Amino acid sequence: RNVLEADTVAWVLFKNGDLTHAREVMRRALRQRTPLAEFHYHAGMMAAATDDRSTAQRELGQALSLNPKFDPLQAPIAVQKLRQIGGRAPTSSSSPRSFAAPSSPPD
Repeated sequence: RNVLEADTVAWVLFKNGDLTHAREVMRRALRQRTPLAEFHYHAGMMAAATDDRSTAQRELGQALSLNPKFDPLQAPIAVQKLRQIGGRAPTSSSSPRSFAAPSSPPD
């Protein structure tokens, strides 16, 4: 199964209340190690919904580390959920993949 398809199927299952099957499909998608923030956001939200705090913290943190602005609606939800479950959102300066513009050279 295509990793994008697996992520979509997992998210649809999650949104329809089938948390167990959703997490199973998501785990298979994550094994492909596709570095997309959305995948980790989905995995983190699923983990949070099943009270798996450590996995939720890890996955939401990974999503925000990969791209702190991965989605204008979901990124703020990830930050809020991470704080709610006791995690800390990575700062853009500590993020290994922040997409800040390079500073200009001195005159």
